[in-house]
Amino acid sequence: MENHMTTGRKIRAVRRLRGMTQKRLGVLIGFPENAADVRIAQYESGARGIKPSRLQKIAEVLGVPAAALRERGIYDHWDVAHTLFELEDEYGLRPMRALLPDGTPIVTLGFVNLVLMHALEEWESKRREFGNGLCSEEDYNSWKAAYPIGAQPRQRYY
Repeated sequence: MENHMTTGRKIRAVRRLRGMTQKRLGVLIGFPENAADVRIAQYESGARGIKPSRLQKIAEVLGVPAAALRERGIYDHWDVAHTLFELEDEYGLRPMRALLPDGTPIVTLGFVNLVLMHALEEWESKRREFGNGLCSEEDYNSWKAAYPIGAQPRQRYY
């Protein structure tokens, strides 16, 4: 399946979200103007690998954490399941049964890890804003790409 988000596709998506050309991004990360667009095109297409230091510079120029651009290696539903299993082991993710207001049963996710719980709360809040028309799709996608840059830390007591 080739529709997963590669590092190159993520760079392209955020670059476009920022209204930036390949040439502009290439120049801003230090390539000569006559080769800047070609190099970025190679990164975006996957024709050329990206060194971690270069990925960090691209992330800085685009205003996102480098983690937002890295490929996750999730290609099908089995990869999603095993990623969730790893999140349980490493960060306290827990599957939980719940009921929607109309009584429909679902399985949802909860965290024992308070930092991740807070991140999910922020995501849910921003998603609700988008769903209610209080922010545009562009603003929502920009917020996701840049997260946690600009996130408002909250004092929580559980």
